[in-house]
Amino acid sequence: MSIKKGFIGVAVFLAFVLGLNPLFSQDVKPFKPWCCIAGKYEGFFKDNPSTTCKDPKSGTSIMIIKQDKKCGGKIWGTVTAEDGTVQEFKGTVSPTLKGCCEIKAVVRMKKSKEELLTKEPIKEPEQAEIKGTMCKAEGKWVLKNGTYKTNRGCTGVFELKQQ
Repeated sequence: MSIKKGFIGVAVFLAFVLGLNPLFSQDVKPFKPWCCIAGKYEGFFKDNPSTTCKDPKSGTSIMIIKQDKKCGGKIWGTVTAEDGTVQEFKGTVSPTLKGCCEIKAVVRMKKSKEELLTKEPIKEPEQAEIKGTMCKAEGKWVLKNGTYKTNRGCTGVFELKQQ
């Protein structure tokens, strides 16, 4: 086989694979992202007791997730604790090989009442790095066994369920 015939064969094959064949190009559908997770979620969290976590807590929250247009990879929103405290977060979402979606975000804690009343400057506001995998269950997004770690020494687990 000559080089010219080999090149033509490769070009025809690539044109066919890339959808330039008129018999098949009409059936080609664009990739549709499946990590469309924007919405309202009920949440539960629990700090792991440890020597570095001075005051372990647990509780419920409401998480509002907003997302880039067309289900893009950037997420942001708010977490409202049961006491009414509102925290903001920013992060990313990406598909996993198992058809679920991995989230990673940083939640920035607002200053507590005690911190606002003290005359000493706050060195560093509290924040938590969160991560977890969301999967669909009965048509709703669910996150189980998510983890977090704060810059003040607490680690813990959290769960989310789409409302």
